[in-house]
Amino acid sequence: MRRVLKVLLTCTAFFTLAGALLLPVYAIFVEQIGGNLMDAGLTYGIFLLSCGGLLYLLSHWENAKQKYARHFIVGSYALKALGFAGYLFVTRPYHLFAVQAVLGLAEAINAPAYNGLYTKNLTKGKFTLQWGLWDTTWYVAAGLGAIAGGIVAQTFGFRILFIVMISLSLLGLISASVLLHKTWRKKK
Repeated sequence: MRRVLKVLLTCTAFFTLAGALLLPVYAIFVEQIGGNLMDAGLTYGIFLLSCGGLLYLLSHWENAKQKYARHFIVGSYALKALGFAGYLFVTRPYHLFAVQAVLGLAEAINAPAYNGLYTKNLTKGKFTLQWGLWDTTWYVAAGLGAIAGGIVAQTFGFRILFIVMISLSLLGLISASVLLHKTWRKKK
């Protein structure tokens, strides 16, 4: 497997794990900041709609700028880490709207560039296996994150949970920054 794929899978693991920590306790967090179940749905909808709405436009733009895919990936991970840090400052549901919009933008920037770079670096004859590795990485990291998120939130509270999310996302961002190293990029 090419080194680019290994780096991308490492980033996937860190960011999926970080994001999944909040999944099982998200509605409880929304309730703690004064929201209700409708606010939980609305805030998550804002994430999905901001991502989906921008994804189409950004994928066209990024397609014309494919040589910058690595920069889009690293930049989107930096924005996602910033979004995770935003959770520390959320005290009302409308604050969460902004955080979710930032995370949606980050995902919209990331997805076309990531998928394009991942696809470009697949080994001929191993496409199914290597996409299967991506799916495996995502599901295992999300499952472990969901389990750990419930434990961390129950034991230490949301502030520590968010700090763990930020820490994991920074590890993912550091991993992604390897993609920008000029001497490494020349090798596959």
